[in-house]
Amino acid sequence: MNNDSPFSQEKLNNIFTVSAKYPDRLISRESSWLEFKEKFNFGSLSKYGKTMAAFANTKGGYVVFGIKNQPHIMIGIDGEDFNKIDPQKLTNGLNEIFSPEISWDIHIYDFKDKTFGLIYTFESRNKPVMAKKNSGEVKEAEIYYRYRGRSEKIKYPEFIGILDDRRKQEQSLWMNHLEKIAKIGVQDAGVFDTNTGEVSGTSGRFVIDESLLDKIRFIKAGQLEEMAGSPTMKLIGKLHPAGKSSILPVKKIYTDRTRGIRTVDIITDFLNRKSIDNPMEYIIQICWESSFNLPVYYYIVQSQKTLKEVIYRLEEVRTRSPTQSGLLERLSNSRDYSIKIPNNETRATKQKRLYYQMILDKKVDLNSIDENTRNLVYLIQSIRTIGKGELDSKYVLNLLKRIFDLYFTQKNPDISADIRRSICHVDVVLYRDQIKTN
Repeated sequence: MNNDSPFSQEKLNNIFTVSAKYPDRLISRESSWLEFKEKFNFGSLSKYGKTMAAFANTKGGYVVFGIKNQPHIMIGIDGEDFNKIDPQKLTNGLNEIFSPEISWDIHIYDFKDKTFGLIYTFESRNKPVMAKKNSGEVKEAEIYYRYRGRSEKIKYPEFIGILDDRRKQEQSLWMNHLEKIAKIGVQDAGVFDTNTGEVSGTSGRFVIDESLLDKIRFIKAGQLEEMAGSPTMKLIGKLHPAGKSSILPVKKIYTDRTRGIRTVDIITDFLNRKSIDNPMEYIIQICWESSFNLPVYYYIVQSQKTLKEVIYRLEEVRTRSPTQSGLLERLSNSRDYSIKIPNNETRATKQKRLYYQMILDKKVDLNSIDENTRNLVYLIQSIRTIGKGELDSKYVLNLLKRIFDLYFTQKNPDISADIRRSICHVDVVLYRDQIKTN
């Protein structure tokens, strides 16, 4: 999902930040952009509307369903019920109470074997959003604003700020419009009404379907959006006027849904060599994990980006985690995970030589290895002694998958760390040379 989306993995990480001590709780707090609710109920629409109006009058924000209040325990919701929310019904309900219209989007997020619903309210382009009538705790003619996790009646400083911003915005828009009209010429200029979709000028008019209005991006003639990825529309042929009755309403039937990406997903999808639709989100997610020793080159190859492009994108990630700097250092300096078997006759060296040969011969028997002895560690480390010309990718990936399934989730951080490093070694050997640096 595009990082500009309110439901990109990077933004969802900021919401679903889990407590290290209590894995069923979020440490995220309700704020000027975040509100938690246990469940969605249309009977509480005025309460949600008050919060959404406050978000619209501030900088936008999320209402997340499936989270208990104090402490913020993740209880989840019924995803199928949430998916049945009728967008038109919700929009109509909000429009009955507030004006101008509140712009919002909806999403379902699967995380830690639970489902959560999110409604994101966009910052209004036409502030202030005001209540038109009394409804529940909403009072007619009141304007709501978001203050430190609370939706309250707007105070004087914020109200004056909205009015000043609106005046400055209108002045700027008028100047931009006049400059463009002067450049094009009054006779050749047209007017596009973003509310009705009607474009009118001296040569006639045409209408754009209202379902496209919030998705249109204008580009210069000859300019492509291949890199930026913005949706564009090209009008070809003769354009004829159309009455509003000619435009069919579009109803969003299915709510967008994503699955949370975590360390287990990054590793297992690599070991299974799964084709990924959003490889950059896997790469970015490493910045949020506890260790940067995770497969990354596999996903860079799938992204079809250069190493320079990936590093530039990772530098833009906003996180306080030291994993980000570790990953950037690793990619910038082409960190090597290979190790050499020492030239001595210690027990550790002999065992590593034995497992090295067993891997080459494809004769490793995990059932014969006692997980409580150092032999398991020697086996895992011996994988890092195998060079590119010796590595049978299918066999080694399957072996690592079995080791990962058996031992990674156990509470032994040293073994887990060795498994991650061996996986990184295989990732480097198989995929790093396939990536262009610039």
